[in-house]
Amino acid sequence: MQHRVDEIRQLSDRELWRHCPGRLNPADLPSRGTMASALMDQVLWWQEPDFLRESTTNWPTIEVYDLNHEAQMEMVKNITPITLSLVSMSSTFVCQSIKELIDSKKYGGLNRLLRVTSYVIRFIKKCRKQTDSFDPFISRSEMNQSELLWIKSVQRSFFDIQEVLRCKGRLNNLSLYLLSKNPAILPLDDYFVKLLVLWAHWNVKHSGVADTLTYLQERFWILKGRQVVRRLVKSCTVCCKLERPSYSSVTAPDVPNERVSDQPPFTHTGLTLLDPCIFQRRISLRKYTYVCLLVRQRGLFILSSPQIWE
Repeated sequence: MQHRVDEIRQLSDRELWRHCPGRLNPADLPSRGTMASALMDQVLWWQEPDFLRESTTNWPTIEVYDLNHEAQMEMVKNITPITLSLVSMSSTFVCQSIKELIDSKKYGGLNRLLRVTSYVIRFIKKCRKQTDSFDPFISRSEMNQSELLWIKSVQRSFFDIQEVLRCKGRLNNLSLYLLSKNPAILPLDDYFVKLLVLWAHWNVKHSGVADTLTYLQERFWILKGRQVVRRLVKSCTVCCKLERPSYSSVTAPDVPNERVSDQPPFTHTGLTLLDPCIFQRRISLRKYTYVCLLVRQRGLFILSSPQIWE
């Protein structure tokens, strides 16, 4: 379509173009929701506009206002900024605007938030022609870059600093990861911190407050971290299901009168049939026993026939 427009512009002059109002333009009928059945009765759809049959002096015109230099400067001065920049002219990311571009509360997990942020960064780099990668998958380095961008954004909104604020200790000579020796400081009242705690709680397989806090402190130091972790772990649905108390045992009923009465043995009995017994002559005999319900004595008898009525 752009090539056709360029060709028309090259073959025609600007003075030959005229304006056609929307109410007289047949092409505007379908684009404004006119049904196909209604187009059968539209005269404008089947014929050209009436002004085309008249002289060009009677054709509709559009008024063009010639603005002076002061009016144009005033229009530029009062323009409303609606575009937020994520990258600066030096191709470095501006961390204070990421929270305005991406609403973290729309995402229920940390990994999903970081993937979306990585795709946004990749799109901006492609628009600035800083990368030619067409890999559909997000790499680990891109996820780390997105995480660092969110950490800077969260810290800047609370501490008003430019770089990442980290804890300084006396373990710099220890052979540990840099983030473990100097964890990043994070506030407690931010949704990104909530996603971070839930992500750590999922990685430790819902092990509890102590394990979740230990896993977090390997890279981050959250202000009042135990209080934050305890509040979020308490609201975890999986933990609530696993830590729910077991069902209480049913109270056993009282012993029947036949079991505790002072009567002779075999006054109250129960009948039990046993499996057939095969002897040396391969004769199968069925046995049955009477069980006394009072003193637990048993009487064993041989059943002559397997018929129940006998």
